[in-house]
Amino acid sequence: MALTKCPDCFHTVSELAAACPECGRPMRQRASRNVAAVLAILLGGIGGHRFYVGQPLAGLIYVLFCWSLIPAFIGLGEGIWMLCMSDESFVKYYLRK
Repeated sequence: MALTKCPDCFHTVSELAAACPECGRPMRQRASRNVAAVLAILLGGIGGHRFYVGQPLAGLIYVLFCWSLIPAFIGLGEGIWMLCMSDESFVKYYLRK
C-alpha cells in the first residue's frame, strides 16, 4: 500500500485515506476506480477516463486520434483492466504524479 505525507502535520498517511488520522485534515479526493473503468469503456475513444484521472495530455492524444478508432479499443481494454485491478494498483498506475 502506498503512503503519503499529510501537508499540515507531515504524518504518514495511506493514499486511500479520506482524512489524516493525526490532525483530521481531509486528504485530496482521488478518482474512483469503478467510475474511471466505466468512462474508459463508454468514452475511451475520446479519452474520458484519462481526463477523469487527471491525465489531460493523454486524454488529448486520445481525442486527436479518435477518428482512427484505435483509442476506443485501447479504452475498452483499459476499462476491463481497471475493473480487474485492485484499488492500490489503480492508485499506483493512474494517480501517481
